[in-house]
Amino acid sequence: MDRHPEPAPATVKARAQRWYRIFTKLLLALFCAEVGAFLVILPWHYSWDQNFLSGTAAGWYSVWINPYFRGAVSGLGFVNLYISFSELMELFRGSKS
Repeated sequence: MDRHPEPAPATVKARAQRWYRIFTKLLLALFCAEVGAFLVILPWHYSWDQNFLSGTAAGWYSVWINPYFRGAVSGLGFVNLYISFSELMELFRGSKS
């Protein structure tokens, strides 16, 4: 008599879907955290105004170095960090979305 019966195919499929969901959420959180950190820090770095985009048009450079524009880019970075944090919290809470 077999003490450990084989799991039902539906159980195996549910485990695979759960693993896939966890892995996808972790990848999304990691990606959003990286993009967010990049967008928060880079606009205030000294190399921000020394790139290809800042010199493409005469008026674009004044927009590029404007503190309000840099703040808007950093704001998008904070939004990405918030998305990353919320995905991780949802994952650790075990939400079924």
